[in-house]
Amino acid sequence: MKYLLFLLFSFSLFSEASAQCCSVGSPVGGTTSIGTLPQNNFRYTLFYRYGYGNRYYIASELVNDTKINVKQAFSNYVGLFIDYGLLNRLTITGECGYYINKVQDWGEKGQFEASGLSSAVLMGKYNLLNDIESEFEITAGMGIKIPFTSKRIQKNGVDLPRDVQPSPGAFGFVSQLYLRKGFSDISANLFLVNRIEINGSNEDDLDYRYGNCYNTSFFITKKIVDNLIGILQIRNEIKEKDRDNFTGEISTSGSNLFFFSPQINYSFGDLSVSALYDLPVYRYYNNRQLGGKYSFALNFIWQMDLSGN
Repeated sequence: MKYLLFLLFSFSLFSEASAQCCSVGSPVGGTTSIGTLPQNNFRYTLFYRYGYGNRYYIASELVNDTKINVKQAFSNYVGLFIDYGLLNRLTITGECGYYINKVQDWGEKGQFEASGLSSAVLMGKYNLLNDIESEFEITAGMGIKIPFTSKRIQKNGVDLPRDVQPSPGAFGFVSQLYLRKGFSDISANLFLVNRIEINGSNEDDLDYRYGNCYNTSFFITKKIVDNLIGILQIRNEIKEKDRDNFTGEISTSGSNLFFFSPQINYSFGDLSVSALYDLPVYRYYNNRQLGGKYSFALNFIWQMDLSGN
């Protein structure tokens, strides 16, 4: 269970980057552990994600005209997360990530590519309820998102497009809520996870403000054999429109997406390895936008007990 709690949240949200293949933000921007740790326990997580997209959409319809700008877009991302049990009911979390690359391929026009650190998140999580008899648990958390830079990456003195910038360049607020109902007689669990990211404006970039993100996930987990757990997830991601101080709302931004994500998790003693495939099943984009086609992820989790018990 200790690894399953983290696995669910680390694969549930992916923040903005799963909403659109190469949009700015941490694809694991929701990837802090949802359950709290015992006091004086550490949990370390290394995370990798690949996302790909090559089709434009208007609302829910695929665009079939010849005015396709970006032929394909993809990104490779790694993240590191550290959780520490400050008290038995209170856990503090730090998360950060690095884009190995974010690429827009424009065909004969060439391609744009950037790499770099994304954002860090510092968060506190508190266990509000943990009823062992009924196997019902509620955990809530909040924190801040901190950009590693507010400057846009340039090539030959020209700013690269925002969709390949690794960092949103602005501070933000993050909150999350997690509910679990266990069924130990059949080795199964139900989870509901919600995360909200409120983004600030980047004063160094025309006061550009990425749209707030609202992510809600529902999971069913079932033990298959010892150390092997299967997971089915349905996730909804709502992203509001971006804004700047020239045009106001950016018409070609904002979306409402649903994903189906089968997952599997295997534990080797203190190490847990997980894999996920992320498939969009419903899309609604404001105006004409490049949509993500698919993504997959790998997760490695290691926990240490320093309590001496």
